[in-house]
Amino acid sequence: MHFLGAVITERKEDLEDVLAPWSEYNDVPEHVSKTRGEFLAECRSLDRAEVRLGCGLDSPEGRSLVRQARERLALGDKDALKAYAEYNGVTLNAYGDVLSTFNEDSFYDYWEPADEWETLDGQTLKEHQGKTCGEILATHGDLLKEVCVTVADGTCEGGLFEDLSEEAVKATFESHPHGKVWWVNFHD
Repeated sequence: MHFLGAVITERKEDLEDVLAPWSEYNDVPEHVSKTRGEFLAECRSLDRAEVRLGCGLDSPEGRSLVRQARERLALGDKDALKAYAEYNGVTLNAYGDVLSTFNEDSFYDYWEPADEWETLDGQTLKEHQGKTCGEILATHGDLLKEVCVTVADGTCEGGLFEDLSEEAVKATFESHPHGKVWWVNFHD
């Protein structure tokens, strides 16, 4: 999926650095992403659903998945934790919490500048790369209604599943009248 963003920064060359904090590939210090209890509860819930639904019982692979789920459900907490960690390919700390270096603030897999083939209401976005927020508001304010993400001053608003209202985009543009806008397609 892709979605449109408006990144406000002086130079196009700065886009990569400006957007880095929200990349899925930006490793962050190792942190607990799920507690031991959350991880066990989630995994057991998924296994119970697998057993209850009996998904794929008509195939050897499906029967094997259900059998493995039953086996994990029969284990005590300590052994189940080890089995679930191995099954899910996660790392646990000494307390059994799931550790991760995944950037929880990320909202995109990769990005690319909007190009000449991309249009909104018949306007090519490439024509509007690097214009100031004030210029866009004065002449092409209708472009704002399609923006899903704004990035300015080290903050990000919106995202793929976080609707950003046209009013919110307008407010960001109004607070940066001399800031240059770079239209970006984000992919997730």
